[in-house]
Amino acid sequence: VSAQTVGDVLARWFNLGYGSSNSGGRCLYGGTFKSHGPFFVTGPRAFTLDKCLFVEDLSVSGPVVWNDATQAVDAKLQVQGPGGATGSFTVRWKTGIYNWKAPTTVTGEYGGHSVNVQSPAPWVPQS
Repeated sequence: VSAQTVGDVLARWFNLGYGSSNSGGRCLYGGTFKSHGPFFVTGPRAFTLDKCLFVEDLSVSGPVVWNDATQAVDAKLQVQGPGGATGSFTVRWKTGIYNWKAPTTVTGEYGGHSVNVQSPAPWVPQS
């Protein structure tokens, strides 16, 4: 869910009109995000998520960097879920036409349990 939250934020920023310098927006079920820096740049674009909800019971916060030059998304996230369970994750995936099937990796801990999973990329930019 943390990776999907980042993917949703990037889709909203990239495709839904938020793609401008230092813009922000609302997340699917609540929370906000902010972009930092210019829209048209080859290189890193930074985002800050603040209690973003892609599902109704897991909030995601933290910095995200999408680097168009390296075709990589990197995020350091803090999550809070049902019953007050918390965790922290590192989320990484490659974007771009040739590696859109490369897996997303999510590592960290949640509720005292170690997490190390791979899933399909939640977002790739459309060209």
